Amino acid sequence: MLERGVRPREAITVASGADRPAQVTAYGSGNLAQVYFDLHPRKIRLPELDAAYPGMVDALVRHAGIGLVCGYDEQGAPVALGKQGRRNLHTGAVAGEDPLLPYAPADPQTYGHASVETRAWQVRRVMDFPHAGDLMVISTLYPDGSVAALEELIGNHGGLGGEQTDAFLFHPPDLIVPPTRNAVDVFHILNDRRQQPVAAKPGPDLPAAQSGAGAWSPRNLWAGVKDIRTWLPLAGRALMLDRSAYQAVVADPHMTGPALLLALGFLTAAVLARYWQLYGPLFNLLLIGVNIAVWFVYVAGIHIAGRIIADKGSYTRTLRGLGFASSLALIRLLGLVPALTPLVGLVSIWLSLIAVWMGAAAAHNAKGWRSIILPLLGVIFAILAPVLLQMMVSGAVFSVRSFLSQIGSFNW
Repeated sequence: MLERGVRPREAITVASGADRPAQVTAYGSGNLAQVYFDLHPRKIRLPELDAAYPGMVDALVRHAGIGLVCGYDEQGAPVALGKQGRRNLHTGAVAGEDPLLPYAPADPQTYGHASVETRAWQVRRVMDFPHAGDLMVISTLYPDGSVAALEELIGNHGGLGGEQTDAFLFHPPDLIVPPTRNAVDVFHILNDRRQQPVAAKPGPDLPAAQSGAGAWSPRNLWAGVKDIRTWLPLAGRALMLDRSAYQAVVADPHMTGPALLLALGFLTAAVLARYWQLYGPLFNLLLIGVNIAVWFVYVAGIHIAGRIIADKGSYTRTLRGLGFASSLALIRLLGLVPALTPLVGLVSIWLSLIAVWMGAAAAHNAKGWRSIILPLLGVIFAILAPVLLQMMVSGAVFSVRSFLSQIGSFNW
């Protein structure tokens, strides 16, 4: 909430049901306003506002100049209210018509083009700020892409919808710019370009994470895993071979945890589905461990190939790309149908190679012939690495045995 020293714009007497006057403060930025009510020393919930100001919230929602009103329900969860419906910003549940749809046009040629999930994430992020207003009001979005500013401005920014939502980034042609949701995403992209650590201040959505060591911190891994609203749609797009999804994944340190979860989960499921009835639990656990170790070696092979060809990227970025590429393992479930087994096996191999290609190319910013040869060279490295490792282990075992046999031959 606001500090007590802030002077309100106007004082409004509380309607019947409240025993004292309450102050209301509204701050406008572009077509967005944060509204604070001094009823309790915390965020005020919609039922409490309805009791103090009967009909006020409904009147705001119905106003022709207002397109979206956000508040907090009985449980304190943020909700978006529109003229034809509402959305719970935490659960994603929609009743009636989704009020965010006008702010998320599907046509790429339309001002403010974005997915409704992106808009929901952006609005939820603001509403989850500890000092967000009790209400957040956003003006109407008109068909020509203009909005009604809540300040005395002809053009404006700082809110949501229309022309103000579009931006540009002037960058070298070899810089991959994945989809962004706010300025923090751009900050990570630029620092990754400079190969500098990102020391972002932890916020209400996810803690700060660096593209290297910080991405492996337990806090960051868990924060990424529990942000299902972000990584689950990305996994679905990765399954559909959406290249922009892989670009977004490798650029986001928060996706390290979900990438590990997807890869290890699918590897475990594959072993259990194939060998569960053939071998005992102990042998299955051993097979799972071996498959996981081989996968990490495979990621290392792709990474080495990427460094040789493109001289960009990191092991962690490669792991994120290949972790989400493992989503293609879902297709293999169709192989449980005996009649489809041969076809599914062939199709899944080709689609998996394409997914690995997309993930590896995005991780190492490889283009042209480099992006084509990268996964092939990576497979070679991934095959050679275990062979070399086995040779090293066999040599070490032979040396130890020879040493012990010599010791045993001594007459003590």
